[in-house]
Amino acid sequence: MGTFMFRDVFARISVALAYGTVRVEPLRHTNMNELQLRWLRSRPEDYNAFHDQFADIWDFGWGLLELGSTRSVGDECKNFMGLAHFQLQAAAAIVTGAYDFRGAVQSSLIATELALKGGLAASKLDLKALKNLGHDLGALTAELEKHEPKLDGKRITETIGKFPSYVPNRYSPNQPDRRATGHIVMGAQYVAAEVMRQLTDRNFRSAAKDYPARSYPPL
Repeated sequence: MGTFMFRDVFARISVALAYGTVRVEPLRHTNMNELQLRWLRSRPEDYNAFHDQFADIWDFGWGLLELGSTRSVGDECKNFMGLAHFQLQAAAAIVTGAYDFRGAVQSSLIATELALKGGLAASKLDLKALKNLGHDLGALTAELEKHEPKLDGKRITETIGKFPSYVPNRYSPNQPDRRATGHIVMGAQYVAAEVMRQLTDRNFRSAAKDYPARSYPPL
């Protein structure tokens, strides 16, 4: 399960288990009603952003199930990516449920850090080195770029540059507003998926015919 923010409304995206050759219609995998879907189709920027988020959730969810099958990644990587998964689930559950949406911020920041560290663990960076990088998402991204040449480091850097700092945010009574929180959650989903795409052969966009080019998160 993941989430997509349309204006300031959070919708759930669910990725189904499938076997063999299947036809996937992304808009059928959300809890948006028909009126909302028609409105979404009329707004190209939001429509494309939805497809970006669907592809990210698909790649991360399926990639997690297959992690280690196409590339040896090690147990530490699997542990980090599994932890990132339940933090992303928590963030999606918070913003799409009857909860204070601000609770999703910390889960999103933690998930982003864990996913980046998962990628570095797959590249055999040891736990001591990972610990030394701490919560610095920029440093983690820069280090991962050295090991994963196909990583979209530019888009990740742009995305995390809009996140609040993890440690100060923990203690601050001033939290991002609803829309800002939505972009943080979706940004975390993107980062986790982009790392997962380096570790597996899962890439929904490249496998789907005529799928829209990525536009979200924006550069």
